[in-house]
Amino acid sequence: ANWLKVQEHFATLTARTNDFWYGNAGWALFWGPEPFLTTQSDISCMVSPEMFDKFIVPELDLVGARFGRVWYHLDGPGAERHLPRLCSLASIRAIQWVPGAGRPPNGPAYFDLYRAIQRAGRIVHIAVPKENIEAVVRALDPGLLCIETWCSSPKESDALLADAERWTSPRLRGSH
Repeated sequence: ANWLKVQEHFATLTARTNDFWYGNAGWALFWGPEPFLTTQSDISCMVSPEMFDKFIVPELDLVGARFGRVWYHLDGPGAERHLPRLCSLASIRAIQWVPGAGRPPNGPAYFDLYRAIQRAGRIVHIAVPKENIEAVVRALDPGLLCIETWCSSPKESDALLADAERWTSPRLRGSH
């Protein structure tokens, strides 16, 4: 409850400096057209689904009731067992997947996980090495995809954006 008070305080401060408040992504590195709150429970990799329901879900329900839209950071092996429960919570709108140390980077190795998130109507938020972007955008619904990547120059980033538009534009019509 105290953490939510702090979040509300900063949301109020932000609203005073803008015509309207778009939300505050903080460390999540994305912008959203609606207010939302970022959250996570990294301890979830060490708890059973029953303990997740008992200790984590009530907090997520409280956050969702107070802020409406929640972005959730799902962190590595062990935590993914909670994905079905997370996808059942109406307030969870986006799930960021981080594979964890020693695992392949985001890309084709996790297509089943990404598709499960998208089937639930949630946005998949992933940091993807640029060599995996084409496979990701071709395999998934681009309307439910938020990609972080990196390039070594503006020229390289412009080329990647042009390619991504070419890979996705026919499928974006009528998308989310």
